[in-house]
Amino acid sequence: MGRHDDALTDLNRAIELDPDEAWAIAGRGQTYRLMGRHDDALTDLNRAIELDPDEAWIIAERGETHRLADRYDDALADYSRAIELDPDEAWAFAGRGQTYRAMGLYDDALTDYNRSREISSNNGWVWLEYAVLFRLMGRASEEDASWRKAEELFTANIVGNTIEAQRARFNLFVLWCARSEWERVTHQLQDILANNPHIGLIREAMIDLRDMQRTLALDEDHAGAILRTLETHIATSPSVT
Repeated sequence: MGRHDDALTDLNRAIELDPDEAWAIAGRGQTYRLMGRHDDALTDLNRAIELDPDEAWIIAERGETHRLADRYDDALADYSRAIELDPDEAWAFAGRGQTYRAMGLYDDALTDYNRSREISSNNGWVWLEYAVLFRLMGRASEEDASWRKAEELFTANIVGNTIEAQRARFNLFVLWCARSEWERVTHQLQDILANNPHIGLIREAMIDLRDMQRTLALDEDHAGAILRTLETHIATSPSVT
């Protein structure tokens, strides 16, 4: 979602009209998660799951919220339940793999990334996650190949200024941050912000950058300056809550 205040207005209205609409409640929870409001997100996602206990994407979304709040056991439980309900949910496998990676369970993470790639072979983000994992495992040649594949897939999706193209630009930006290619990062960020990107994508990129910063011990000065630039852009953009 882009302008989160507009999204919240629409979702609040939908929930007023039908207080038991699980999709709308889960969508609002997802919006709160992107805004970093994890407690509000969990309140909505818990309610949505009460209403629709077998909807895999809602359960996986709650797992993602738990992961971002460092509640790894809860995240694993939700991702595993989502996978049980939908064994072809590539995003849930990738999210569970990220959780295992954060817990230092690298072999388990690799197993889940492999399954996610089997389901969705052209997902550049899974290849980026491979690269991060292989760096942590000290597998340099596989790391390098994974960076190249991720960059290739992200670049192929940069066509025009659609939401998907904007997301691909941000993903490429995060990749270069992870590789500490700060000059390329600076140019990419200038180009991205000049094209009025959706605020939701900025927030997603900030979440990803913080994860890379923590996982790969990125340079504090460079990463911190970039995060401040993104925060300033959000704060000065119209219609932002």
